[in-house]
Amino acid sequence: MKFALITVALLTSIGFTSVASAASKAKGQVLVETANCESCHGA
Repeated sequence: MKFALITVALLTSIGFTSVASAASKAKGQVLVETANCESCHGA
């Protein structure tokens, strides 16, 4: 039973991580499209 709970917890955390990663990538893409490079990178 413990093993099943650990597996569910791991899968859940992996799922949340991938969703968060996808969301941050999408947000980054929007920033790149709406702002110029200097504003993000300070170049």
